[in-house]
Amino acid sequence: NPHLPSVYMSTNFTMNTNNDAKPPMTLNAVLDDIAATGNGLWYVRVVLILSLNMALLAVEINMMTFVVYCAEDTWDLSDSAGDVLVDLVLVGCFLGTMIWGPVADVIGRMHVLWITMAGMVIFGMLSAIAPTFAIFVILRFLTGF
Repeated sequence: NPHLPSVYMSTNFTMNTNNDAKPPMTLNAVLDDIAATGNGLWYVRVVLILSLNMALLAVEINMMTFVVYCAEDTWDLSDSAGDVLVDLVLVGCFLGTMIWGPVADVIGRMHVLWITMAGMVIFGMLSAIAPTFAIFVILRFLTGF
């Protein structure tokens, strides 16, 4: 296809100074190999789901810069309280990774991915109606978790 960019992917990840190394694959060759295995649609689905997950996480983290100012104004907080809010979201991400990683090994990564994405959406929406700062911080922590 002439419209695809000329992207080359190396299949040889070892340092090889000999001239017997395989030539790099083109993007078309990689796509043809994926289609030939019969799993092409599965890979597309996985990439779309993972992209959605990363987009949700990026929005969640970038949104915190605006949420901090709103929370400080709404509940008359100091700057340090706003910093705690951002820190707890990131601590939730850190602890969630440590806890959900082993769980994913047992029940499967796709199950954990769906559970954590649902948790991010549910706790994110609940944090929008939090009546107090303490509940808001707990919900934001769980959103990151």
